Amino acid sequence: MWRINGGRLLLNINTAVKVRIYPTPLEQEILNKTFGWCRLLWNQMLAERKNIYQQLKEDS
Repeated sequence: MWRINGGRLLLNINTAVKVRIYPTPLEQEILNKTFGWCRLLWNQMLAERKNIYQQLKEDS
């Protein structure tokens, strides 16, 4: 939380804000598709990373 930078003492403060949205049916459909694609991409990249890790682990 505290750190020294160039002789100055800095304090980092992280805050969060909760927001509730009320999308229309069309917006809900768009959000569902967007999050679905994001989840698919994330899972594919994670699987690829695991495969590469296993290959490197077996080679060494």
